[in-house]
Amino acid sequence: YEGVQTPWPDAVSTITGGAVEAWSIPSALPGGREIQFSAAGAITLFDVPSDLLNSELGQQIVKAPGHAPFSVPVDVYRAAYEGNDVTIVTDDDTFDTYSTAFAEIVRASMDEDLVFDIVTAMLDAQSRFEEGAPMGPYLNLTFGDIDGVSQGACGAVKIKMHPGAIRAYEAKGHTVADCLRP
Repeated sequence: YEGVQTPWPDAVSTITGGAVEAWSIPSALPGGREIQFSAAGAITLFDVPSDLLNSELGQQIVKAPGHAPFSVPVDVYRAAYEGNDVTIVTDDDTFDTYSTAFAEIVRASMDEDLVFDIVTAMLDAQSRFEEGAPMGPYLNLTFGDIDGVSQGACGAVKIKMHPGAIRAYEAKGHTVADCLRP
């Protein structure tokens, strides 16, 4: 195979235009791009096979900068694409892959009360995030305890949380891992 690399905004047109036959990229899982791709013809999504995911290489990838593990029951994953010409292939009862870890970044000098208010509003809006769109439950937003590992922030990439964000999570009764503290 010959690899083709495109900017993020060009992914859909590159694939639906027939310039490539396969696509490999971390994405919103499940995401709208796959539905856009299926509009141009049937597509098949493969998870990362369990033996590869659990291998030394697979675990190195999970711990690589910008990566986080992603796993969802395959019946839930299939239901997210129901009505589209999308086939899901997996070797067990879960769809396993890697996702792109991300966070909202602010200056360390940002007002602590402002950050607290913003994060509190996000935590209070959990049901709106999860119920407002079909992909809502799969956004991987963290509304509970923060271990830093599953968020991709305490491995090769070290990200510190703003004190206002930590205060907001703890005010809601959640724990925040020490590796995330300034």
